[in-house]
Amino acid sequence: MNFRESMKYLDSVPKFSPKDVVSGAVAYELGAMRTLMESLGNPEKQLRFVHIAGTNGKGSASAFLSQILIESGLKTGSFNSPAIERFTEQFRINGQDITEEAFAGILTRVASQIQQNLKEGKPQPTQFEILVAVMFLYFREQNCDIVVLETGMGGLLDATNVIPSPEAAVIMTISMDHTEILGHTLREIAFQKAGIIKEGTDVLLYPQKPEADQVFDEVCRQKKARLHRVNVCREAREYSLQGQVFDLTLKADRQISLSGMPLPETSASGTKIRDLFIPLLGSYQCANASMAVAAAEALRRKGWPITEDSIRRGLKHTVWHGRFELMHQNPAIIVDGGHNPEGAAMLRDSLTRYFPNQKITFLMGILADKDYHKVIDTVGPLAKRFYTVPVPNPRALDPEQLARELRDAGYQAEARGSIEEATDEALRNCKKNDVICSFGSLYYVGKIREYLKEI
Repeated sequence: MNFRESMKYLDSVPKFSPKDVVSGAVAYELGAMRTLMESLGNPEKQLRFVHIAGTNGKGSASAFLSQILIESGLKTGSFNSPAIERFTEQFRINGQDITEEAFAGILTRVASQIQQNLKEGKPQPTQFEILVAVMFLYFREQNCDIVVLETGMGGLLDATNVIPSPEAAVIMTISMDHTEILGHTLREIAFQKAGIIKEGTDVLLYPQKPEADQVFDEVCRQKKARLHRVNVCREAREYSLQGQVFDLTLKADRQISLSGMPLPETSASGTKIRDLFIPLLGSYQCANASMAVAAAEALRRKGWPITEDSIRRGLKHTVWHGRFELMHQNPAIIVDGGHNPEGAAMLRDSLTRYFPNQKITFLMGILADKDYHKVIDTVGPLAKRFYTVPVPNPRALDPEQLARELRDAGYQAEARGSIEEATDEALRNCKKNDVICSFGSLYYVGKIREYLKEI
């Protein structure tokens, strides 16, 4: 198959759908994935990983950590989803996308094996499972030193979780999302995310609510995993639209020893790293970067060649699109992938920090299975007006329905037939010092970024 034929093939196979899982039409389990990997020779068992799960922040933490590892001289694979601008960007080595030819070549082999498996009565994998299989083969064949692997949904039953014990498991924020599949309580959702914790691994844990924290403590004890509760930095010391500077103290306690880390200030209270710069905006990015630094320290303690200098350079050179990204000035246009209540709260905090006392013109598109009522309640008080837009995903909420919901909540809202139309109208109705913010779903971030580049 060539690349176009590969895309056609992927469109023909079953896609993971929460609605189908709830109805019982599709099973949410790892049987098909394990069968496929075994038939491909288990390439995942020949790689080393950092596995990242959580409700929000996975992508940003992955980007920070990947760049730190690259700056450390390691051949680093990274797998993230969904794609923002290009399909191939989901599979990267040292920041470079897989080529269309390489992707098509590996997918052809995977598809051939699936066809043989089906003849033998083995299960049909989903589209996401197939992509994960391609990723494992690609990174193994390219001899990656380490792979930064982001889960798709949950953790315990996510297709990425066929890997052996990772070098480190990173757990980001946990909140109520995908409740129809992952559970209706924070404890149930935390248990699913904790599924990436395996025997003897190092677990880097973002500060959690008590009911979630208890789950991770219990699972780590069961798995004899080393739990490191990370003292993330939640507030930059300096910030502007060019980036942020923060200090990070990694706690020294009985669960994590920092005495050997070659960093400037080590004491009984922990190791402090001063003046870390990140180009990513957003009030939450210092915390995400903190998780990446803590993971890098856990790897360094295992013998990986990571230094303070490579940490600094990695953070400084990180690029991650669609997360409180300033795409235009005068008026300011922010593009953000916030798509659930927690993400909306982070977006609200960032907008009030960078643009205090300003009303915002929002472009909003969201999936119907998200808790969009809470999202509206969170960002609504900042709004001057909303333009609702279509999202290129079968689970998308109709823009007309979203506009009605917004008007019912007391906000000025109009539906538009395309992202381009909504952007043009927002710009026509904005003054030089106004602010426009596009948010609600990662699935249309790439499209609006592409359009804004042309303005």
